[in-house]
Formats: sequence, structure tokens, C-alpha cells
Amino acid sequence: MKITVDLNKEAILEVIKSTIFGKTLYIFDAVDSTNKVAWHLALEGKPEGTVVIADYQYRGRGRESRIWFSPPGVNLYMSVILRPKINAELISPLPLLSGVAVAECMSNFFPEKVSLKWPNDVLLSGKKVAGILMETKVRGNQVDFVILGIGININLDVTTLPEELRERATSMRAEKGEVFSRVGVISDLLYHLEGNYLLFLNLGFSVIKARWLYFSPLYQPITVRSGEETISGIVTELDDRGALFITDDEGKIHRILAGNTLLT
Repeated sequence: MKITVDLNKEAILEVIKSTIFGKTLYIFDAVDSTNKVAWHLALEGKPEGTVVIADYQYRGRGRESRIWFSPPGVNLYMSVILRPKINAELISPLPLLSGVAVAECMSNFFPEKVSLKWPNDVLLSGKKVAGILMETKVRGNQVDFVILGIGININLDVTTLPEELRERATSMRAEKGEVFSRVGVISDLLYHLEGNYLLFLNLGFSVIKARWLYFSPLYQPITVRSGEETISGIVTELDDRGALFITDDEGKIHRILAGNTLLT
């Protein structure tokens, strides 16, 4: 499986529409994890909007240290350095606004197929096509920096996925039957991501929340694992911190800020 739609730095810089994100850009053939590289660059003082992209990750990670399948030449593995001047307790919606940016990017190609799975997965036709990993360095109650990692299955041949993932994951190529320009996806994604991030800084999450709910409507059945507890019920609200409110069969309301949605 070798497609390798070129990840050329000059080509990316020529087409990106964002004004901050991607203006400082690092492209690598292979890294252990783009989040790890971005973390070290942030410690060195690289500016907000610095983007790290790799053609291949040999230790790609998702949430809770899960492995992210990261073959070369076909997908997008990207991390962005953020330096929001906000209280640390206010950053929890960042993965959600990033998911909205990915969904908006995908909607250009798949207007009826995109949905969001709380808190950090993007689905095409009900299967995972992208995931988001946020890592944060905090000083006192202030954010030093945030690393937003985004992985998107673009031109992946889904038959090469590990067997346990084949029923639950997909790619843009698998859904459309054609090869996509990774450079084009990067440009669109950075544009939407930067726009959502600046909206969040200026107006809070409430504006972007409406977009999240477009891709993940309320009053749908859901099962969430939070810590040792599994909660099933109906989603009745998403608050401005990105927390879900679930009403269970007994009418009890649960507010969940961290957890994993189980596909049903």
C-alpha cells in the first residue's frame, strides 16, 4: 500500500489559507509520535500555531495510550502547538472544537456521512475516520501550552487495518472510492481549526457548541464509560465545558466531563 500523495513543505505553505496555523511548519518522513515532537518544540519556545506533520509514526498514540495505526504514505498525522492565555480549567472543549474542524473539513467531501462521537472521534458512515489527542502543560492554574494531535485516515486501504479494527474504522478513500490530496486536506483542516480556535478564545465554546450538535444531535441514545462506571441513557445537553449530560432510564441526570463513548 504505497500511495504517497506528496507531503511537500513548500506545496503546503503555498496553499494553506490559515493566517497563524502552519506558518511555522515541520515535515518529517518518520517520527515516533508527532505529539512528542511538538511537545519538545513547545518546550523550546516555538510559537502558537506551529504544526508538525509526519508521513509515518512508529509509535502513534490515541487517548489512554492506545496505539494509533499509522502506516506511511497514506494518512495525516499532525500536531499543533497552542498557547491559549486562559485558565487551565477552561481548556476541556479544545478536543471538541478540533473534532468540529475535522467534521467541517470532511463535510466538503461527504456532506451527509459525517458525525461526531463524544469526546474526540470523527465518524464516516458510523465508522471512525479520525481521532484527536490533547496533551497539556500547565503552570499553576495557567496553561503553558497545549498540543493538539489529529490523525485522519485519508487514503488508507482498510483491508490493511488490524483485524480488530476493520469493522470499526474507515478512510476517506474507502468511503469515496478515490485518492485524496493530503496537502488539500491539510489546508482545509488548518483553516477550520484556526477559525474555531479563535472563535473559542474570543467568544467561548457556546458558538462552536452549536456546530458540534449539528454533527452529534441531542436526544440520542448513548453509552459512556467514565472511570469504573458505565452509564447508558439519552444525551440531553452539552455544556460550555464540553461535558455531556445523560439522563438514564430512571430519570437520573449524569454530568460527564471525561470518558469514552461506546458504539451501540
